[in-house]
Amino acid sequence: MSEMQIKIYGEIGKGRPSPNFAQTVVYKARKNNTVEFVAAKTVDAVRLEEISNAVHIQHNLHHENIVQFYNWYQVENSIFLVLEYCPGGSLSDILERDVRLPESVIRIFASDVAAALLYLHKNGVYFTNFDTRNFILDENGIVKLSDFCRAVIDGNYCNLTDIDPEYLEVLPVEIIDFSSKPNIATDLYAFGCLLYKLACGQTPFAGEAQEELEYKIRNTSVEYIPYCSPELNDLIKRLTDKKAINRPTWSELIAHPFWKNIFASRDDYEDFSNFPTMDFSIPAYESSEITENEEDILDIEPKENLANSITFRASSVFSSISEKVDTIRNLLLRCNQLKQQSVVMNQAVEAINLPSVNASQMPVTLEAIKTGNQETIDTIVKQLSSKDVVKRQSPLITFLITGAKNPDVATGLSTNGFLSSILNLAVKSKHVSIAAAHCILFGTIIQSATKIDFENQVNNEIIYGALEKLSNSPKDKVKRKAISAISALLTFCANNGYQIPQKLIDAIFNSLKPSSDDVCRHYALKAVANVCLSLHPEILDLNLLENALTKLDVTAQPNNAMVESLSLAVCAFFKDRKPQSSSNEYLQRLTKTLIVKLGATTASLGMVIACECDILNSSKEELTIAFNKSVGEVKWRSMIALCLLYRNSMPNFMSISERVFSHADKLQYDEPQVYEAFIRWYCDYCDEILDASSKGQYLNLRIIVDSLKQKNNAMRIYRPKFDRKLRDILKNEQFILGGSELILEIFLQSFILGLSDSTTIVNDLLLNTLQSPIKDVRYDSLRILTMATSDLNVDSTETNVIFNQLSKHIEFLLNDDLVICECCFKVLDNLLLIDECQVVGLLSTKNTIIQSLFSKIGTINTSIKICEPLLSSISFENIISLNLIPQIMKSIDQSDFIKDSIDLLYTFLLIVEDYIEANKNNQKEIKKTIKSVNSLSTMAPKCASLVLKYPKSADCLKMLINIFTPLPGQTDVVIESAFQPFATALMNGHCKPECANSLKLVIEQLKKSAFNCNSMKLKLKCSSKLMSALRTAAQNGVGELRKTTEGALNVIRS
Repeated sequence: MSEMQIKIYGEIGKGRPSPNFAQTVVYKARKNNTVEFVAAKTVDAVRLEEISNAVHIQHNLHHENIVQFYNWYQVENSIFLVLEYCPGGSLSDILERDVRLPESVIRIFASDVAAALLYLHKNGVYFTNFDTRNFILDENGIVKLSDFCRAVIDGNYCNLTDIDPEYLEVLPVEIIDFSSKPNIATDLYAFGCLLYKLACGQTPFAGEAQEELEYKIRNTSVEYIPYCSPELNDLIKRLTDKKAINRPTWSELIAHPFWKNIFASRDDYEDFSNFPTMDFSIPAYESSEITENEEDILDIEPKENLANSITFRASSVFSSISEKVDTIRNLLLRCNQLKQQSVVMNQAVEAINLPSVNASQMPVTLEAIKTGNQETIDTIVKQLSSKDVVKRQSPLITFLITGAKNPDVATGLSTNGFLSSILNLAVKSKHVSIAAAHCILFGTIIQSATKIDFENQVNNEIIYGALEKLSNSPKDKVKRKAISAISALLTFCANNGYQIPQKLIDAIFNSLKPSSDDVCRHYALKAVANVCLSLHPEILDLNLLENALTKLDVTAQPNNAMVESLSLAVCAFFKDRKPQSSSNEYLQRLTKTLIVKLGATTASLGMVIACECDILNSSKEELTIAFNKSVGEVKWRSMIALCLLYRNSMPNFMSISERVFSHADKLQYDEPQVYEAFIRWYCDYCDEILDASSKGQYLNLRIIVDSLKQKNNAMRIYRPKFDRKLRDILKNEQFILGGSELILEIFLQSFILGLSDSTTIVNDLLLNTLQSPIKDVRYDSLRILTMATSDLNVDSTETNVIFNQLSKHIEFLLNDDLVICECCFKVLDNLLLIDECQVVGLLSTKNTIIQSLFSKIGTINTSIKICEPLLSSISFENIISLNLIPQIMKSIDQSDFIKDSIDLLYTFLLIVEDYIEANKNNQKEIKKTIKSVNSLSTMAPKCASLVLKYPKSADCLKMLINIFTPLPGQTDVVIESAFQPFATALMNGHCKPECANSLKLVIEQLKKSAFNCNSMKLKLKCSSKLMSALRTAAQNGVGELRKTTEGALNVIRS
């Protein structure tokens, strides 16, 4: 991220406020020196991880229906994203104003979205975040996808942390319940939800609470939109199918009649071909025999083709990056800045601008100079000795300095005493600029020449003496250039093993003093860094040099360039060199400043110094700040430094582990070599954590739990050796101490990611977990059992083990905390599909178990599903004695579970009818029975109101009418309150063929009851609303319903 190249104007939009970060603001802006307007979106820097994900994906996308990404910048605590300017607002803005859109508009907008999605899917990207705020319009009304923070590259998993309700509302069941990785079907499901919202103004499963929302997504279907066409309703229904495999493919989607050939009219019509295919495969655990040699390979090499299958087989082919992987310490110590730099004419030290010259007017050519012959050198020296400074000396020196940057020219000028000649001319010159230029020419030759026979140079003492005199010049311009020349000479000697007089070394040391000229000190620092990075740093007194460097206060340096040079010199000096104890305090102050207060280069050098000098601990606060707030190289270096620092302090590492693993996951794309080194280091670290946990040190397992949250990290960590260690711990664990639940959390995460198979640990899992005194252990154990029993083909041996263990603890678990009890119900619900008889047998062993089950009705989603088959196994007398009727009635009042509640009521009413039928000759017992269930009569109005929606509700109403038809000698009709709601249902449904059977069933029972009971007949005759509805149905009802109604009316009127 560099300096911003945009000019910002007024604010044009804001994101939603959040308690966790500053509100996002969008400004209108313009690119500098252009007339192109852009949008500048400013985001809180705490969201750097998700913004990095968006940039990583979006900068490679180029499509008319996707907002173009241009650049990004970090300014203090904000990140600026420079994006395509779209002044048309968002779909959210349009819906806020218009509530819902006509189908013609939906078709246009949705075709734009479809075009963008198809492009993304062809490129292996899934958008996932279909909040209408993320679809914006340009000035031409073209819809474009924006905000790729939650977009996912194929093979990766959704980030489900801190999700908004708007994001959750469009997630399908497979993401919410099974944490599956997104695919084409995921986006098409969300696309269906978007279509529904454009048509209705809200998503199909909107809910106030997350639990309610998730329940609707799992259990309710999308409602038919009466004011929309059958084609749009059908498309939405197919896109939002609960089963991903039933959703349309791209070819089926584009061919759907809703579109009315709109794609054929688009300019990009040809793009709507060669559709990507859907992959519904789920990663599967594969257990196989592994030889010792294979195991060694597995422990050090990455698995191949991890995106498609998770196996424990060794691969014979590995990536080139993995063939040689550094340790993370070596990576931290390796720094691109740690290399020799040019000293002479270094623009970072001082600006030197040479005038242009005409080469054709020079007395020699560069080609002639390259030969280095004496005649050419003499010609040059003769003109440089001329008294005509302006016309002869100055242009030639400039020509030579420019030419000497070429190594061959510099080598030619280094022969025949030319070096001593130009320095002698510099000493004699009365012109400051000429003397300085001679020094520059000398330094450029020394710096650029590929070969200098320095020991055989004539008059070396002249060179040394001249340089000493020039370095003591009272003129700053001459002095500075002389120090730069000495610096170049010092670098040359250190690289080639030549000695250099102490007086020139003293000139460098004097220049290092805090009181010296800033530019001279800067040249000296460059020289020191070069010498320390050379083959012969010993040409300097290293003790004196250490003392000199540690007297330089980094905060007192005049500019950032000089700070970089100081940090480079210190870093180069202490490379592979232990500091004196007296230097430690200075180095600690220096590194703390370099890491956080200056630029990226100095931060990297500061971390290298801290690592080399073993003082990382003194900078842990600064390293943490750098890791949290920086990007790029500084971020991964600070991450590695913290890993090294906390290697032996697991609790401290735990405090940053989640962020470390999140960033490491991104490094595999941006810095694969760093990622490889880190993941190898961490795999070793995992072994230490597991070893510690086997001795009761559980809390550190939280680190492993955090690392498994990223799919790609998890696949590298979860090796056979790791799996075996974890299973050994499980076998021997008693689960009586806090923290032991983390063992199960690791297993859970591995099962969710498909790295292992939950059914393979059932035996060991159930030994000590269900009766553990730790709530989280019991909860996680049941979650694992939920996953193990979700497979209908689970091994019967494993199923028997589960049944046996549950039988010991079921009563305790059903009276446990609500979350544990709910999880227990999920296990039972899964087991019902595997072996219903065995589940019913398990639950019906004790009345206390039955009461516990029924007491959860209305509290736990799956309780009604469990109770319904169980009810069939309980005798009528037992149901009455256990007082279960209030619970059955309570379930009907739970609107979220109404369908299951009706099934439960239906089962119970069948039991009542069967009991009455069995005692039909015992009037006394029948009266007693009806009295015991009398409260159920209050359910009749509810059932009547639901007749059209749930066919079984009609069965329930029929049975309630039958049961509560007054017996001989009775006159009170207790279900009279159902007449009016049923009349409403009859008026609404008599013309609908799909409702005819339900209505006919109830009317037939009314006819029968009226025929057998005068009290019933009288009440029906007096119900004007019901009689009116019956007359209407008799005249206009569909099919057999008309005849049935006519017959009922004849009986009632008789």
